[in-house]
Amino acid sequence: MSIYKDRFEPIVILDDAKNEVEAYANIYADELEDDSFWLGNVIVSPASRGSIPVFIKCND
Repeated sequence: MSIYKDRFEPIVILDDAKNEVEAYANIYADELEDDSFWLGNVIVSPASRGSIPVFIKCND
């Protein structure tokens, strides 16, 4: 399985006030559908769980 080849744009959410990482994820291209993506390897710090608003913007 070579899924890592489709991994791009790692996402890191930082708390600037604390200078700490709150969350991390990878965006993967969907091989079955053009212009379709999914998140994987999502990790959220225990202190931030349930409190991070997520907005995903796609550039055309």
